[in-house]
Amino acid sequence: PTTEATEPTTEATEPTIEKVNTATKTASNQLYQVNLGVEDAVQMQFTFRLKVEDYSQYVVKITANGTTYEYTGESFIPQGDTSTLKKFVTVVFDKLEAVNMRDEITVELWQNGAKVSDTYTMSIEGFATASIAKGENVNLLKSMIAYGDSAKVSLG
Repeated sequence: PTTEATEPTTEATEPTIEKVNTATKTASNQLYQVNLGVEDAVQMQFTFRLKVEDYSQYVVKITANGTTYEYTGESFIPQGDTSTLKKFVTVVFDKLEAVNMRDEITVELWQNGAKVSDTYTMSIEGFATASIAKGENVNLLKSMIAYGDSAKVSLG
């Protein structure tokens, strides 16, 4: 039998992006905002509202791929009006590689050895889902997830 040769396609397939980040709000120290950036690794910024003067007794614990990273109060980046008790602090997490864009991470705030926030489970895919639903950076986020999927295929 004869077979007809076909031209290889160079068109990228659209990634499926559907995971949604969720959290219940029961603790007083809530995760306020999540931002995303891409450099050598994927950078996530987690902003908490902390109505205190001294951050030294606080730790943000971020668990990704079975490893827990601890960011002490000394590494917090103050945001907003730092002269009042309406303070926000940001922790920058840059331990995710492109292959981990669909992997879930957890984020928690601890004070003196006790968890004082909810456990937030999220992924870059979930961040992308929420942003795309709002019409924000649609093409960029779809391309980023496609890049992560390609990295996972080639790097494992």
